[in-house]
Formats: sequence, structure tokens, C-alpha cells
Amino acid sequence: MAQTLVVKIGTSSLTGGKEGNLALATIAQLVEVLCHCQRRGDRVVLVSSGAVGVGAVRLGLSERPQQLARKQAVAAVGQGHLMRMYDDLFSVLRQPIAQILVTRQNFVDRQSYLNIYNTFQALFELGVIPIVNENDTVAVDELKFGDNDTLSALWLALWRRTGSFYLRMSIACTQQIRALIRQPFPLSGWSPWQS
Repeated sequence: MAQTLVVKIGTSSLTGGKEGNLALATIAQLVEVLCHCQRRGDRVVLVSSGAVGVGAVRLGLSERPQQLARKQAVAAVGQGHLMRMYDDLFSVLRQPIAQILVTRQNFVDRQSYLNIYNTFQALFELGVIPIVNENDTVAVDELKFGDNDTLSALWLALWRRTGSFYLRMSIACTQQIRALIRQPFPLSGWSPWQS
């Protein structure tokens, strides 16, 4: 039976150095592993942070914005750049991807929740790796997840009956990720590889 692998990569793993540029070598390595998992029959979901951080770098800002509207605008710039980077890397390996942007409200409203579930079922049947992030451009303070760890947990709940496996990506666990391509996933549930 195929497992659902939910991998969360945070801003600090996506970016490197003081400049905050994309850590392309780390991301390319992750993409390679995720494609391998997909090809061996696992369902793969990538939960990606980084839209605000990448947008701030792209716009030449010296710090992350604090005002909500400005943060949302910067996230819109960063999300486009992130998806282009992901599409370029996954395309080299001929792996189709999809962008899924959600808010907490999407998990509260029953019809919206079912729509998400059905969309994911269709994406998995098509062999697509969904890349999920909070929709920062429309979320407001009371609807925000706060971080993508919470969002990852909600995805696991969505797939709880399918042998889900969670991995929170950090630069420190890159070697452990590489080791995963050499073995099947023996674990189900939360990974001890939390950073």
C-alpha cells in the first residue's frame, strides 16, 4: 500500500546565508528525493514556507515587513518566485507539480474540506506532487495558521487513513533524506527528525 509522505520545508532551509538567497543545492536534492518517492509509488505532498522571505529578498528589502498588507504583498511576489523555482527543478525530472494555497477556513468549512480532499485524490491519480502553502495574500490574522507545521498536521489529518509519514525538512537532516531513497518507509506517523 502506498504511503502519503508529507514533507515540510521551512524558510531557513529554503534560503541560505545572510543575503537570504535560495539554497538551490539543498532544494534540488530534496526535489530529487521526492521524485524518487513518487516514482516508487508513494503519494508526496510538499508543504513549503518561504513566500514572505523569498519575496523580501526579491524586492531588495532589508527586513521582513511587519504591516499585514505589506507582508501579503511581499508574499505574493515570493510565492510566484518559489513556484517558478520548484517548477524548473521538478521539470528537469519530468515530474508535474501543482500549487495549492489554503487558509484555515478551508479546513473549517466542510464543503471546502471535501473539495480539497477530492482535488488531492485527483492529483495523486494523475501522478502530480502538490506543493502547499498558506494563502498569505488573503489570510488575515485570525485565519492564519501561524506556521506551516500546523498546516502540515492538518494535511496529515486529511490523509490519516493512508499510512501518512511526516518529515520536517531542515538542512541538518539532508543526509537522512538522502538515506530515505535507499529504503522503504518503515514508519508511520510523526518522524523523530524534528529540527
